[in-house]
Amino acid sequence: MPESLPQKPPKSPKKALHVINTLPEVPLSDRTMLAKLFKLVTERSELEPALYEQIQSLSSALMEATEDIVGGMRGDYGLAVEWSYETFLKSFGLSPITNQDYSLLDNCIRLFGFCADIGDLAPVVLVNAKSFFSENELEELFDQAVFSGTRLLLLESWIDARTFTRETKTTIDQHLCAE
Repeated sequence: MPESLPQKPPKSPKKALHVINTLPEVPLSDRTMLAKLFKLVTERSELEPALYEQIQSLSSALMEATEDIVGGMRGDYGLAVEWSYETFLKSFGLSPITNQDYSLLDNCIRLFGFCADIGDLAPVVLVNAKSFFSENELEELFDQAVFSGTRLLLLESWIDARTFTRETKTTIDQHLCAE
């Protein structure tokens, strides 16, 4: 299947970064990102003629069945929303799976993959992440960020003496002076 083209970085400063300061929770249900996912899946469905035709056929069958059911009722009823595959995906909650028992590392890696899938170029900022990961997990986190093409920034409130292969450190003091 063809890969999606990367999207332009957001123009709004508010959307310029994915700041995650709620660890160990990772926001895999971000509405803006999900909207991009719905659009991507819809576009990919249109590139697969057999699947697209099957989706259209199933939607027609569902609408006809609904019309048959409400046709025998006293009032006049009809579906108010124009059916589209994107609306279906939103209504039925297509999203990264969150009801599994994934580790924090797995969820961060899944976020990187999610960003890559939808072509989201905004860097991911993890606040105080080093408190949540072992050295091996941090190495894996950095490797997976590079592998997925995600720009990753860790903001820490403490100085960490450990150095990692794919890490560049900058220390900023309270006077905003970089070392």
